[in-house]
Amino acid sequence: MSGELDFRGARGSNTGDVYHELWAVQSALKLLDRASKLEAVTVEGVPSADGSGHKWDGVDCTLLYGGASIQTAERVVLQQLKYSASEPNKLWSPSRACYGPSSINPSSSLMRGLGKAFRETVRLREGKPLSDISVELVTNQPVSDRVVDVINKAKNDGVPESFKAKWKSGGDNLHRLVRASGLSPKEFQDFSKCFKFVSQTSSRFLLEEKMLIEVSVWTDSEFAEVALRLRNFIRNKMMMPETAGEIITKESVLLQFGVTEIQALFPCPAKVKPVTDLVSREISKELCNGIIDGDQRILLHGSGGVGKSTIIQHFQGLLPEGSEVIVFDCYGAGSYMDASAMRHRPRDAFVQLANELANRLNIPAFLEPRSGLDFARAFHRRLLLASETLYKVRPETKLVIVLDAADNSISAANARVPKEESFVAELISFEDLPKNVALVVSSRTGRRDDLKLPGSFKHFELPPFSRPETGEFVAHFWEAPEEWVDDFHRLTNGTPRVQNYAFGKTSGKPSEALDPLRPNGKTLEVIFHEQFDEAVWHPSTQDEQNI
Repeated sequence: MSGELDFRGARGSNTGDVYHELWAVQSALKLLDRASKLEAVTVEGVPSADGSGHKWDGVDCTLLYGGASIQTAERVVLQQLKYSASEPNKLWSPSRACYGPSSINPSSSLMRGLGKAFRETVRLREGKPLSDISVELVTNQPVSDRVVDVINKAKNDGVPESFKAKWKSGGDNLHRLVRASGLSPKEFQDFSKCFKFVSQTSSRFLLEEKMLIEVSVWTDSEFAEVALRLRNFIRNKMMMPETAGEIITKESVLLQFGVTEIQALFPCPAKVKPVTDLVSREISKELCNGIIDGDQRILLHGSGGVGKSTIIQHFQGLLPEGSEVIVFDCYGAGSYMDASAMRHRPRDAFVQLANELANRLNIPAFLEPRSGLDFARAFHRRLLLASETLYKVRPETKLVIVLDAADNSISAANARVPKEESFVAELISFEDLPKNVALVVSSRTGRRDDLKLPGSFKHFELPPFSRPETGEFVAHFWEAPEEWVDDFHRLTNGTPRVQNYAFGKTSGKPSEALDPLRPNGKTLEVIFHEQFDEAVWHPSTQDEQNI
């Protein structure tokens, strides 16, 4: 595939430069991911605070997590990029890995460059675990099994001290790589534990390469201009000696979009707490199977507390691998009525959705919050671009947009004086959804008519837990007798939020979860009143309420 494609007309060695630029752009965009601890990226070296010189010649990109220097970062990833459009099938053999342009001198070889960078990184991070260092060869060319085998041998079996001696032609390949790296046998064993191949045989590389190819051939002026702007930003870092190794931070990437704060690009982040122990629910499987079979417009409705927001967290694992689920949290942990949040307004909602989409796919299609923009139309254009790009890279996957608790968005818009329009009305009116895209809207059953959904939406009603589902939920806390589970299911009416409330009242003694429910069980409404009263009498605990 790689040999048949070029990057925007680039040829020969220039193709590698353009690939390097785009790879670095993708790495820099990951700085905007709130879920990532990535703090800084460098190209052509490492942060100037960590030094300079030939010892870093083997480093094209450095990714620093939890810190902005090699010394302070919690995790360090050193990457060497080797891309060839003309010879995509040329093998990285032991000989090629051990020698540079000269067939006899290893001083400019791949192994020497990576070895020097590894040694210096270990020195700078003295006392820190080696497991926090990763050295990666990123290449579109295959890596010889002989190279992979000797690296694994060094990692698992160690390196003989005799490999300090000069390697002789016809000798052991591990010996050859050790000598080419310039590392001692013990250093090489440590290096092998940190070394990773991200090559054409790696699924990660193939997906990244396909995505970069798609970005490189964008022709739409709006998106091509943003991609080119980011490439120029990276190119300046790569080409100018005075900026080599200068760190790229979240703030410097934000400036490329004309903003200074992450909130400008992500004004309505989700506030739904992730659930680690999800209960398997049949309706989740039924709904996702419908999406796989072609359902594109779905309403998920149910009474309060039955777990609508929670089962949405099932979707990612039930859809084809590589699918993306983008969730817009209309409730915002109760902030949907807050005048400072404005989650219902098209400007904020569509900017959040568009940039969440770009961030998830790691493509430079971010929506800049400029005044006077038709935000619904701008999001729709990005949705079409993202779906097309995803289809070309992962044709079997789905892109699912979820509006969680959409009825709250309608309520917030109606509460404004004068009344305002919710973005939900515009989004559900999109007629030409791409075939790999599905729109899921969730709402309380009693307020679903407020959404004014078109007849094309397929309705799924989420019931309370069944008795087996209650049993699975209880098992996350303790191995309860069946009779106990029966009582618990009856006293909670199978309502997940009531069940969660009951366990929250036990102070670490789950067997006592029946006590706050007796004698006649409790409903969600009763729990709301109790927690409101507690908040009034104990204001300091208000932030701890999880209803």
